[in-house]
Amino acid sequence: MLFQLGIDDTFKLGQFIGDRYVRTGFLRSPMSPSEIHFLSRANSRCTHSAALVGSGMWAKNGDEDQFNPVPIYSNVENDKVS
Repeated sequence: MLFQLGIDDTFKLGQFIGDRYVRTGFLRSPMSPSEIHFLSRANSRCTHSAALVGSGMWAKNGDEDQFNPVPIYSNVENDKVS
């Protein structure tokens, strides 16, 4: 479970990465699944964090209320952490 501070900070991390790679034109906007691949451990905290980073990367004008879904991949069979 993520606390609100962690949620906010993780989304802001996504915005920072978005400023560097999306808004400079290095990555396409809107997101193209062929350009980016989010890989996460198969637990809810990690997938939630990956979703927040991805959503922050493609947030319109820093809008924290707009959720932008991104595809997140995980491999439960090979995940050694439970």
